[in-house]
Amino acid sequence: MIVAYDEAAAQQHALRLFDHLSRSFESRLEFTCTQCRFDQLAHRQFASEASAVASSANLVIIGTVHGEDLPSAVKKWIIHWLEQSHPSNAALVAAVKNTGQNNDTTRVHAYLQDAANQVGVSFFPGVF
Repeated sequence: MIVAYDEAAAQQHALRLFDHLSRSFESRLEFTCTQCRFDQLAHRQFASEASAVASSANLVIIGTVHGEDLPSAVKKWIIHWLEQSHPSNAALVAAVKNTGQNNDTTRVHAYLQDAANQVGVSFFPGVF
């Protein structure tokens, strides 16, 4: 599993999800978690290494407190991961902070849903 996040609140939510999954399935699955901040993905070498990790991950979580849009470096990293790895057994999870509006679907959710659909990856939208 790899978690990409923008702020500590998004990181903490994603790690709680990881902890829940690892405890729920610990007898049947082995869990490891790699973390990266959005700003790290702007560096080419780091983004390349994170793509390699994501390519072998079954779960990629994108956590953000800003539901309006993702930074361009994060979008490039997501597309590179999806195009290069053909992750048929992977899932993409959006963990976006609730802005207090009644609509739980954000532009980030829509972007990630579209990216996942293009390559046939399961997508799970979420808010925290």
